[in-house]
Amino acid sequence: MASSKKKFDMEKLNKALCRFADEIVTPNEKKAKKAQQFIINRVVNPILEEVYNQDDRFHCEKVKPNGCYVGLMKTGGWNFDLLVNLDNLLSPKIPPDCRDHASAVFIDSNRCENPYLSGVSGFGYVATDPNLTFVHGLLSPDNVAVDSTQYFPCERYLSPQKVLKKFCQLVEQAVDKLDEECLWERIPTVYEVSVDIFGPTVKLTISMEGETFHVHLVPSLKFPDFPDSAKTWGGRSQQNSWLSKDKIDSIKNHFYIFPSEAPGDNDKTRLWCCFYLAKEVELAKTADRGQPNTCRVLVYQIMKTMCEENVDAFFPINARIIQTVFLQQCTQHPHDYTWTIDKICYAFIDLFESLLDCLATSQCSHFFLSETNVLGDYRPDELRQVARHLQAVLYDIVSRPMKSKFLK
Repeated sequence: MASSKKKFDMEKLNKALCRFADEIVTPNEKKAKKAQQFIINRVVNPILEEVYNQDDRFHCEKVKPNGCYVGLMKTGGWNFDLLVNLDNLLSPKIPPDCRDHASAVFIDSNRCENPYLSGVSGFGYVATDPNLTFVHGLLSPDNVAVDSTQYFPCERYLSPQKVLKKFCQLVEQAVDKLDEECLWERIPTVYEVSVDIFGPTVKLTISMEGETFHVHLVPSLKFPDFPDSAKTWGGRSQQNSWLSKDKIDSIKNHFYIFPSEAPGDNDKTRLWCCFYLAKEVELAKTADRGQPNTCRVLVYQIMKTMCEENVDAFFPINARIIQTVFLQQCTQHPHDYTWTIDKICYAFIDLFESLLDCLATSQCSHFFLSETNVLGDYRPDELRQVARHLQAVLYDIVSRPMKSKFLK
């Protein structure tokens, strides 16, 4: 397709993409942000405040409307995920100058020295000293050492499942308490809030103003620096005019973990998953770096919206995979002159074709963990079939941009 770009009317494609952005993408983004702010202020933050009132270990950073979220789309109700940082859970009982070691550390599973425990890329353990932290009832019964280094005299491991279950229990109690206090009856009225565990999240299903909101609260813990598995990311060879050393340093100065279950038969009672998605979202949102005449973010939003508006046609491609390919494109093509508004059609085609290449080769490297293939769970023949279908979608878009159903 790249070699045949000149066969098509790029000016019309540019106009069609800009029209799609003006009529679909931008209104959707505005509506999504408004819905997000509305539901966070009306329901989520009051629940999190009540959670803290019931158990001060589960204090949460106040969720901001412009904070990290996985996705927010109008498909079967509003759906979005919110990262909830439990910033008090591992707080030490005594100040630093009165103790000789940290209260908790994250141990990357890839540095695990126990021959009976396998390293899992993107996962690790939270080792803590229960004499220094308020983690009673939240520790794993399995206390087999994962590393020869003894970080604490009484080393124990925080259980992701117990933290998730306790957080869910507190959210349920908070919802009931706020119901008793008639908070939900205030205008705008919240007709129903249900709570349950959904994978590694606590899912709120909220009915109000004729809409249904599905909010997935992702309980997380924050640690300084990047885990060992990803410390090689952002080396000198990867630095360029788009991904500067200062930007890399700001990305790597902390990371989050959350209670996603480890794959296979790995240590499910103790392994926590690194939440790299928060960093990917941060990079994608600021991809234009304040430059007014570049179209990186707009191209990404067009592609993501097109996928969300045509879920069946793009499956198994989703916003996360598109975001990964987009960030790789930004890294490979760092110069602003390749991303100017007048070249939006070329940038769009290049991003689409990079996605097709990933499907054809069954290979799409994780942005931070290059050895991890985010398409690894799918069969190559399935991906090739999707690639052929999306090749036809791209042809439809570039050959008749003003009439293609994918740009309406």
